[in-house]
Order: sequence, then C-alpha cells, then structure tokens
Amino acid sequence: MQVHLVRGIAHSEAEVNIASAPTHRYSRRTLTFGEKIMFAIFWLAGELIHLMILAIIAAAVLSMLISFGVVNPRSQFVYTVGDFLNRVTAPILNPIRRHMPYLGNIDISPVIAILLLEALQYLLADIYGRLVMAGLTF
Repeated sequence: MQVHLVRGIAHSEAEVNIASAPTHRYSRRTLTFGEKIMFAIFWLAGELIHLMILAIIAAAVLSMLISFGVVNPRSQFVYTVGDFLNRVTAPILNPIRRHMPYLGNIDISPVIAILLLEALQYLLADIYGRLVMAGLTF
C-alpha cells in the first residue's frame, strides 16, 4: 500500500483517489489564459475603486482636521498629502459638486461619490460573476 502526503497529512492511495475525484460537475479546473486575464482585469478594477474610496475618506478626514485646527495646513507634509489627495479625488468629486445644490458649508459629495463607487464595484462583481457562469472569456 502506497502512502501519499496531501497538505502534510499521510493518506492511502485509495483515500487520495477518492478525495481528488470530482464530486459534481462544477469541480475545480485550471484556468485558461483568457480566464486569468479576465480575472486580473476585474480584480484590478475592483482594487482601483477600493483605493479611490480610501482616498476620498482620507481627503474628507484631512479636510475636517484642517478646518478644526487639529493639523497645521502650512506644514509641508500636510500640504503635500492634502495636495495629493485633492489631485486624486478631484476628477470624481468635482462633477458631483457641480450638480449638487448649495448646502452651505456642508459638502456631501464624498458620501455620494463613495455610494456611486460602491455601486460600480457591485456592478463589476455581478458582471464578472455572470461572465464566469456563462463560461465566456477573452
């Protein structure tokens, strides 16, 4: 009787053959090159959306810290971080601000932007799931 190591545990040959046999028609298989590319594209898009959400949150927090006088806006580090966050989030927030009514000193465009980005992330996940279930690849 031959003994195999599977994930550090000794198993007999019969146990390995039974464990490796597909139990249903959706068993694991290796991905094709097109499936790997499709997965990479959707993963990258999801990560970029997540990073944009984090940048919007960081910009809002920094803006509040500056307005309450917690951090010094004339500090070189604070200015550099604020300028970077403004440049990164401006393409998303400025169109929303143009279409929002004036609410005084309250800016709710980051909340709306985060909600829209989350909706886009769910939409991309749904599209990817439907493509995988349909078996479509590039």
